[in-house]
Amino acid sequence: MADFQADIKEKDIHHLEETDSSELGNIEIDPALDRAITRKFDLHIVPWLFGLWLLAFIDRSNIGNARIDGLEDDLQLDGNRFNIALTIFYVPYVCIDVPSNWFLKYIGAGYYLPGLMLGWGLVGMCIGFVKSYEGLLAARFFLGLCEGGLLGGMVLYLSMFYRRHEMIFRLGLFYCAAPLSGAFGGLLATGLAEIRYRGYNRWPWIFIVEGIITIVFGLLTIFFLPHTPSHSRFLSPEEQIAAVRRMKLDAHGSSKTSKVEHETFSWHWVRMALLNVNTILLSLNFFAIITPIYSFSLFLPSIISSLGYSSVKAQLFTVPPNMAGFFAVILGTFMSDKIKSRGLVMIFCCSLAIIGYIMLLVPARPIVHYGGTFFVAAGVFPSSPAVMGWLSNNLAPHYVRATGTGFQLAIANCAAFIATFTYLKKDAPKYTTGHSINLGFLVMSLILSTTCILYAKWENRQRESGKREYRLHEGDEGGLGRFWLAGSGHTAEMTEDEIYRASTQYRLWSFTPPALASLRSTTNALASESVNAAIQSKRAQAEGQSNGEATELAEKAPVVDCLTVEEEQRLVGFYCLKTMEFASFCEFPTNVMVKHSPTPAYCAIITNRSTQATAVQYLKRFYLSNSPMTYHPKEMMPIAVFFATKTENNYISLRRFAEKLPKTTAEQIIAPEFLLTQGLRFTFDVRHPQRGLEGGFMELLALANGKGQPAPGIKKSSAELQNEMVKLPPAEAGKARTKTSSDLVSRIGNIHDKAKEVLKTSALLSDAYFLYTPSQIWLSALLLVDEPLASFYLDTKVPATSPIRSKLMVTLKSCVETLKSSPSADPGKEERSVCLRIDKKLYKCRNPDKLDLVSISKAQKRDGEGKEGELDEKIVKKRKLERENSLREGEDVFGPPLPKAAK
Repeated sequence: MADFQADIKEKDIHHLEETDSSELGNIEIDPALDRAITRKFDLHIVPWLFGLWLLAFIDRSNIGNARIDGLEDDLQLDGNRFNIALTIFYVPYVCIDVPSNWFLKYIGAGYYLPGLMLGWGLVGMCIGFVKSYEGLLAARFFLGLCEGGLLGGMVLYLSMFYRRHEMIFRLGLFYCAAPLSGAFGGLLATGLAEIRYRGYNRWPWIFIVEGIITIVFGLLTIFFLPHTPSHSRFLSPEEQIAAVRRMKLDAHGSSKTSKVEHETFSWHWVRMALLNVNTILLSLNFFAIITPIYSFSLFLPSIISSLGYSSVKAQLFTVPPNMAGFFAVILGTFMSDKIKSRGLVMIFCCSLAIIGYIMLLVPARPIVHYGGTFFVAAGVFPSSPAVMGWLSNNLAPHYVRATGTGFQLAIANCAAFIATFTYLKKDAPKYTTGHSINLGFLVMSLILSTTCILYAKWENRQRESGKREYRLHEGDEGGLGRFWLAGSGHTAEMTEDEIYRASTQYRLWSFTPPALASLRSTTNALASESVNAAIQSKRAQAEGQSNGEATELAEKAPVVDCLTVEEEQRLVGFYCLKTMEFASFCEFPTNVMVKHSPTPAYCAIITNRSTQATAVQYLKRFYLSNSPMTYHPKEMMPIAVFFATKTENNYISLRRFAEKLPKTTAEQIIAPEFLLTQGLRFTFDVRHPQRGLEGGFMELLALANGKGQPAPGIKKSSAELQNEMVKLPPAEAGKARTKTSSDLVSRIGNIHDKAKEVLKTSALLSDAYFLYTPSQIWLSALLLVDEPLASFYLDTKVPATSPIRSKLMVTLKSCVETLKSSPSADPGKEERSVCLRIDKKLYKCRNPDKLDLVSISKAQKRDGEGKEGELDEKIVKKRKLERENSLREGEDVFGPPLPKAAK
């Protein structure tokens, strides 16, 4: 069988994220595959985020190192000027958080985050060239503007790749760069401050060199950071599908799609995020945590210097506490994911930091005060990723999370206006005011964390009791594929397209036109080669030659005239028609009841049509990877129909099924069972467009009767839509216009019948199922039979001014052309003669090794099969011995001997 895994890679993998949670609810991800995906994300994403955050924190807080290396004296930062320079950074930093998260999806995180890095690296480098206090203020302002969207963007970015119970540890893996930046930055600043060159002495080189490093790293990151799981080139197609699935499963239905490109912005999501109790409490909690973090990062060199150490020693002594914070972040976040709790980790870490500030406040020796900095670092740094991840875990979908995390960071970063003024020069060396302020905020964090835990437990009880189910009906219900039932007060969703994109049909049987053509060409070439080899080998062996001589003669023999790709497709299409005729002739019984059906016969008609359609698709799918030269369609047709009866719930036994076929035994029907199953890749799901057509038909009737509603955002009443509908031009030129709603209903019924006929014939016999979604197919059928009415229907879903509309129309018109080019459901005499000629040609180029499917089936089931259909002698002998042992043991009345007991 031709292997076409490579062709599946050519599908539009970026659409794999458009799945519906209802279809994924019971799907389990293979644990080994899940772990492999997580490891790849850890290797290909987290290191780059670690580098981003490390350099961001270094470039933000290196002003503290520069202060004790001459910055304060050179720029005359007397009084509170230094504190103002620190504060100005946070003005744009706070304002940019929320809008930055909104922009991230449009630009693509893989470009946006490195772009921010290039911006602040350039600004940071320029700080080394400032000559005045005013220049420093301007540079710090633009530095804050560039860094502002980074942290929120990275949190949002990680939430696209990792599930909630994996998220905090990954946050910790990059956030541990914050304390490490203090250690690394201190060492780097110590060495850079010794440089004196062309009038730039000591502190400017801290900014210049660190800025250049940031720029280089940013340029590298652009080439390696993916936008989403579906853009991850380091994942295989199978891993990309699983990565999308596991995120959708983790969302528990909170989002209709896990592909952020397909989520539309709405102020409803903004309100939902900002009015969420979790957002408010955890934003205040982060505010309380970030105050000691910022003051500790900015003023640690000053605090240690006040203990009586020189500037060089103070720089070096910042390293051990920051390293303690580094390891504490990794350990704390790991435990948080391990126990799946954020609040308990927060409470423990805040308690550690409180102990540290108490040690700094009490009168004691410098060594005790220095020891307090270790407790502070080990307490405040792990709290930050915990509180960020806590909120991110509790917000969905994308725009709610983007707004909520951005708002949290905006509120939290307001703490910088306090933190930058907590340690004033006049309070040195004890800094009692600064320590006390931070102690108070940590107590506040303890209270808020406890409150959040209690609220979460209460909210979970409310959800378990069903008191939050009304939220399932909130949100933006607009867009194609959703419809309003006439006369109802609520919306119902037409999810056929969404379910399709979660199905095996989309993953395995959806192709681009070039990929489909390439697959068929490859299958034909492999089959032709196999047929030539088999026929020539048979001829040579018939002449009594040895195996070696037979092979040599086969290579010199003339090439067999095989079927071309076009002939194969023509023949398969002919037998697809035969399949439809056979399925219609059989009139299979049905146990499926159609609600409000006029008669039991109506049920049989509906299910017979489904059986026909499914059988045809089975046959077309099978001959994507198999050739008629290998397996004749006449032999595959019965088993395809039999399988379709099972799929469509037409319960009929194999014996009764065989009775409907003259001169055909049950053994002959079932012989290619495994071949077809293998050719269908062990999947039998077929999504037909008829369901969508019926939904659209109901909507059009509702609109015609003045009861329909457009999608949200289209400001038109039911009466206005009805009037517009009546005034539509006729489907065909020269026909009378509709004048009343009853005329309109008749027109809709007429096009409904015509569209159904298109779906029964043209859609089945063409490649539409391989190239388009079910929704695109039925809309194209509607467009084909009545373009004015179809365009009006689309206007009620997607406005003509929408950028999506033009893309949609291009796709639908392409599908219309595919339907038009479909083979006729009633071929003429000439077409039948051509197909008969191809059929005769086929008998001359059949693979002789595959003629007797019954014998092949018996061999496969009884003795096993080796490569290329050849019997494997080892398997034959093994199974023969197994059968003999089984017979021998069966004849022994006492059964086989008991095994010896283990000693």
